[in-house]
Formats: sequence, structure tokens, C-alpha cells
Amino acid sequence: MVDRLPVDEVAPESGLLYVARLDGRRMGDRDGVFARFQEELRLPDYFGWNWDALIDCLRDLRWLGAERCLLVVEHAEALLADHPGERAELLETLERLSAGSAGGAGRGRVPLRVVLLAD
Repeated sequence: MVDRLPVDEVAPESGLLYVARLDGRRMGDRDGVFARFQEELRLPDYFGWNWDALIDCLRDLRWLGAERCLLVVEHAEALLADHPGERAELLETLERLSAGSAGGAGRGRVPLRVVLLAD
């Protein structure tokens, strides 16, 4: 199944857009998830390498210096494949943050959009 997204939903017409591409095949466990997010999003030094710290960093992306952030997870089917509970929690969190319902937009915050690419 192929879903199509209008480009203006994920990329603005103008302004500074930060794009991070993560490979789900390298995110098989929580350490892999944290390492990929840390590398690709250049998480701040205060990142605590736990789920709450990741969520806090993703809620407030102002430290990126961009107006918007696009997070692309390639091979998303491999993301935490052997940890279904953690996978569901992470995907639900990313969905809430991308929709803006978990503090991901407004109040001077940098909007986050997430695109999952999977076979």
C-alpha cells in the first residue's frame, strides 16, 4: 500500500526546515533508538538516554535552530521489531508530537512532522 502526502504537509514553502533521516534497521532496541535520534537530531548534551528525556527533547526542538522539523524513519517495519510494547509507545508518541497534541507545536515551539517509510 502506498500513501501519498501533499508536499506542503511535510515541507513548508519557505523557512528553515531541519530534516533528519533515521534507519529503522539500526533501531532494533532502545539503545539503537536513542543513538539514532542523538546522531541525526543532534540532541542536546542534557539528553538523558531514556524515553522521558527523548520525549522532552522532541517536544521542544528550538535548540535545532529551525522553524520546522521533518523526521523520516526509513525501514520503519524494523523499528523496535522485537519490542512491540516499546514500539507502540514510541509510534504513539511520535504521532501525538507530529499532530501537535503533545506540545509539539505552538507556544514558540518548532513543529515536528514524522514520515514512516516501510515495506
